[in-house]
This record gives sequence, C-alpha cells and structure tokens, in this order.
Amino acid sequence: MADFPSTHWTLLRTGEVDPERRRDAWEQLARRYRAPIRAFFARRFSSVDADDHTQEFLLRSVRDDWWQRADPGRGRFRGFLRVLLDRYVANARRDARAARAVDGDDDLIAEQPEPGAGPELAYDRAFAAALAERALARVAAEYARRGHAAQFAQLQPFMVEAGHGELRAQADQAGTSPNALAAALLRLRRAHAQAMREELASLLDDPAELDAEWSELAAALSTSSLLPGR
Repeated sequence: MADFPSTHWTLLRTGEVDPERRRDAWEQLARRYRAPIRAFFARRFSSVDADDHTQEFLLRSVRDDWWQRADPGRGRFRGFLRVLLDRYVANARRDARAARAVDGDDDLIAEQPEPGAGPELAYDRAFAAALAERALARVAAEYARRGHAAQFAQLQPFMVEAGHGELRAQADQAGTSPNALAAALLRLRRAHAQAMREELASLLDDPAELDAEWSELAAALSTSSLLPGR
C-alpha cells in the first residue's frame, strides 16, 4: 500500500506548530468527518435541524479555535470530537431556554430526534462509515497506480457481500475462474481493512490504542458490515 500520510490530528495537538496550520488541520478534520457530526445532531435535535446545527458547529469551531481545547490526556480524535459535540448541544439547549425565558414562553419545545439508534451509536456508525469511505478511496488510488483500476471497479460491488452465483457470473463475464476472482476479492477486502486501520491510527496519539479503538467501532457496527475484519 502506498504511503498516504494523514497528520492533521498530530499537527492539531502539537504546540510547536504554527496556529494557522493547526487551525487548518482542525478545519480539514472536522469537515472530513462531517457525516458523524450530522448523525449525532440528527439524534439530539431532529433530522430537519441537523444540517443547520452541523454548519453552525463547523463555523464556530473554526472561528473560535475549539481545537485549542484538545486534552493532552485524551489522544483520540473521535473522543475529542464527541466532547465538543456534547458541549455544543448543552450550550444550544441553554441558549434556547434563555431565549424562551426572554419571550415569556415557559413551554418546552418538544424535540423530534431522527428515529433509530441513539446519538452515540449513530455517531460511531457514521464515523466508521466515513473512515471506510476514505480508506476505499486510498485503495482505489493504489489499484489505479498499479494499473488495476478495471479490476477494482469489477470487484468493488462485491466487497460487502457476494454470493457464489454472483461471483461465478462475474468470473464468466471477465473470462477468469471463480476461484481467481474470489482470491482477488479477498485481497481487496484485506487491503481495505488495512487502509482503514491506517486511517484510524492517524487519528490517535498512541499507536497502542489502535486495537481498542478498532474494537469499539466494530462493536458499534455489530449489525453492519462496513467495518471489515482484520
């Protein structure tokens, strides 16, 4: 696998780096993981309001340098982002209560969160999905670099689930054997899993935490197949 360095989290937490570079690192990370931010807000507020809260969170986090709150004792980007999201929700609800008090309206507006998993689980699932998407783009680029873009395009639809009959039909169409196609698919899945672990490692301070972080995301996706096995 080619080297695709992702050092934004390291830059963010390094005090010796120029503040502008750290701010840029935070903005890129936050926008890269916009989907889990929105998933969290959809469960805390509502699906209708989730986009507005997501945009407001991104704008304020960059404007007010929220990246400076990174705790040296907590070296996981996923956890740090969750802390900021919880603080944002608490402040938004406090501001809403204050506004209602000024208007003389003591009635609480009933929230209608998007149905489904709770906010923490929805966040973790969306985070893993974003991780999988970035890793897949890395793998696709590597296959293209090696001149195997066509093979990647052929195999990608079968990455999540592939029946024997589907593989045989695809093998016949490609003029190869089902066993050869299955072996190539296995290599692709392993490359994707490895790329995901590399992406996840870039979001940690301590490489020793990788297995624990991987296991937590796998647990969140226990009913899904977005996170490949190691």
